[in-house]
Amino acid sequence: MAREKVAIVGSGMAGLATAWALHNDPSHKFDVTVFEKGNACALDGYSYAPPGLTHSRIDIPMRVFSGDYYANLFKLVAEFNVPAKPRRFLFVFTRERQARPYFIHASNGYRKIPPLPMPNPGILELVQHYVLMLTMALCYALFAIAIYVFPPRVGGAGQASKTETIKQYCNRLWLPNFFLDDYLVPLFSSVATCSHEDFRNFPAVYITDYKKCTAGQNHNSVTTMQDVQSKLVSNGLRVKLRHPVTKIENTPQGLVQVTHVDLDNDSTEYVEGFSKVITATSSHALAKLYEPARLMASQLPICEAEVVVHTDYTIMSHVVSSPGVLSSKPLSEFTATEFLSSTEWLNPQSSNADILALQTRRSPSGEEWTEATHVHSSGLLVTVRPVIYPSKAQETRTVYGSMNKTPRLPPAYVIDETKVAHKAVFYRMLSNPHRRELIQRAFSEKIPSASPNKGFGDEERLLNGANGPIQERQEWRNGDGHVYAVGSWPCDSLTLLENCVRTGLKVAETLGAEVPFKVVERTEF
Repeated sequence: MAREKVAIVGSGMAGLATAWALHNDPSHKFDVTVFEKGNACALDGYSYAPPGLTHSRIDIPMRVFSGDYYANLFKLVAEFNVPAKPRRFLFVFTRERQARPYFIHASNGYRKIPPLPMPNPGILELVQHYVLMLTMALCYALFAIAIYVFPPRVGGAGQASKTETIKQYCNRLWLPNFFLDDYLVPLFSSVATCSHEDFRNFPAVYITDYKKCTAGQNHNSVTTMQDVQSKLVSNGLRVKLRHPVTKIENTPQGLVQVTHVDLDNDSTEYVEGFSKVITATSSHALAKLYEPARLMASQLPICEAEVVVHTDYTIMSHVVSSPGVLSSKPLSEFTATEFLSSTEWLNPQSSNADILALQTRRSPSGEEWTEATHVHSSGLLVTVRPVIYPSKAQETRTVYGSMNKTPRLPPAYVIDETKVAHKAVFYRMLSNPHRRELIQRAFSEKIPSASPNKGFGDEERLLNGANGPIQERQEWRNGDGHVYAVGSWPCDSLTLLENCVRTGLKVAETLGAEVPFKVVERTEF
């Protein structure tokens, strides 16, 4: 019996998880080819190994998972016998206009009384600190109870306006503005790598769902993603590196035609036919590759995240609060050892925790965002932040116009290029009620396809890049034309690594593969 030819575009977690499930199906009925444009598989392709430190590989981006929210990821690493270890974090909250942190939070309450955010506090400062801690605890308790008693409103099909945003939900709960502005938004927007305003427009159910499934659970990480990747590509899986796919088309014969380029062979272009094609790319890449999905995918808002591995300690000036440290010499001249021992909460050995400095910045135009800097045990800093855009960005809207909402960092906080060891850029999906409805129409199995172009107004047509009216056509749904999309974004939740595993394995099951464990589904799509 002829094997079914399947192409997978992209080699991140979603692409490799799908490929692994199909390639290792007991019936051996799938002939799988993975196409990757980069020099290495994307799952571990951006990670960094400091010279001379073979056991200190830095996963980029950092992959941390917790509780039932990551049920399928836990099952996958258990299937591979890759150890996952608990991680403790101290989140150090700072603002650029303040000389020291305003709060330090210990993840999952492992430390009942977090370190004081000031050296040698006086009586008044101690009183203020404990009053703040009590107020924070009360706000957090109210939020934790409310998500069960007063859950956020969620609109059904065609009811995007009835889906409550984070801002609307917190206002309905009468939570103080400072709890939202200084704690909840900085923490989660640093994960989403977007502006505070963008994050306030996320559906509130995404955060409450995350909270329900991770409350009281440890944060975990595997030794490195390199270990997981080696298992996913084992057993002779065919992976074509440096083979960017440029077009996906349907043929009258019922096949899916994939055009790809061999960069190692004079950029020769090849065209191959497959029975099924699975795209494990960002949504805007899908919009470029496959025309039937363009109407939906081009409207999904995205932003860019920049990860910088460096030793420019001046970026931590708001975290290092010891006067003796700051007066000894400029932070730019610190060694790794001197820097790590500057304060208790910056020293992983003394605090037994990973340090994440959440530094809130403000652009001249008033837009705020929070960048996260992880203090690695090697002395390297790993900063995740919105990409810096040109100071004179074009005013016109484009297909991906929402990317221009990401603020440009002030020049004073540009990391010294001479101290940069490694850089990587990723796309992040922004969420809002309209985006949720677009995803719902394309990926939910319970919702019938809407009529052609129903619900697409002028704003959406503009984001689609259309100069005139969009021609009447049926909306694409996942699997139409034998083309499927997997990844972190086609889900009714935060765009995290768990979604990559779940969507990849779910599509593999849809195609008839036997997955070695039951796939856990928390949402309908």
